[in-house]
Amino acid sequence: MELEIKVKNLKKSNPSFNFAEVFPSSQRNYRMRIECNLRINKNVLELDEFAKTNLGRANKKINDIVPGLLIIINKNEILKHKLFRIDFLCNQLNSVVIGLVYHKKLNEEWIEEASILGENIIGLSKKQKIVIGKDYVIERINLRDRSLNYKYTYGLFSQPNTLINQVMIQWILDHTKDFKDDLLELYCGCGNFSIALANNFRKVLASEIVKKSIKDAIYNIELNNVKNIDFVRMSSDEIEKAFNYERIFNRLSPQKIKSYNFSTVLVDPPRMGLTSKVKIFLRNFENIIYVSCNPSTLFRDLNELKDYYLYKSAIFDQFPGTTHIECCVILKKKKFIK
Repeated sequence: MELEIKVKNLKKSNPSFNFAEVFPSSQRNYRMRIECNLRINKNVLELDEFAKTNLGRANKKINDIVPGLLIIINKNEILKHKLFRIDFLCNQLNSVVIGLVYHKKLNEEWIEEASILGENIIGLSKKQKIVIGKDYVIERINLRDRSLNYKYTYGLFSQPNTLINQVMIQWILDHTKDFKDDLLELYCGCGNFSIALANNFRKVLASEIVKKSIKDAIYNIELNNVKNIDFVRMSSDEIEKAFNYERIFNRLSPQKIKSYNFSTVLVDPPRMGLTSKVKIFLRNFENIIYVSCNPSTLFRDLNELKDYYLYKSAIFDQFPGTTHIECCVILKKKKFIK
């Protein structure tokens, strides 16, 4: 779907809301991770129709790999047998991790044959993960005045469109440079926003429920020599309970919470949006940065944050050629209007 149509549909769904800026993306070769389901056609393993269409959106390096990879796999019965999906994760420097997903148990014979495919091969089946080489890439995020490095691990969430992700991070940086005090981030993943935004705040506390993502986030602050961030493995609801002293957590004690002076919260929730408790919790902050992959739940949540006014807003075409769109809004509490 064309970006103009997506923006028009967004406006139609909520006529009272205007996004001030719109950032387009390249239409092809923008995805740095992709899943390709397979099918058998005359005893030949090939991409299914959706994967063939979606492949054009994948990074050029992935497109270059696929034809030769399928030839090798089709000539090797051990690699071919019960293989139903191939996943790719790459970076802007063309490092690639390839995941082969099976409906069978993988053995030493499979490992020996898979080793001919390259350095970073992962075999997956039920309750089984075999890594040959590395299961991650190091991505470079290029901002206006610096570059940051991020470890992206296969199977964990990372922003799929690196070029738009860079634009989105820079946009938030530009519009929070005058914000003060401390930042809380919920749903932080591997630290995509918090690590970049650390320069704009005195201290940052960031939470994520996925244990492996927190491990990557800690790795990433060391990779970028960032000293003013603490990551905690807690859900958004647990954070709310900790801040309201409804429950004491060893990972986030009342003493630690009191050491912060939060002015700003950043949320990047899943498509379902924010829970009712989290929306109430957000009202404790002067500024709210809301990154959304689902405009419907974004508008729903904004309607319940009536004591805030819209400070900045933008659309980022994270997924060109699809119906999906990424939005970001920055809200300020009305009582703080000068």
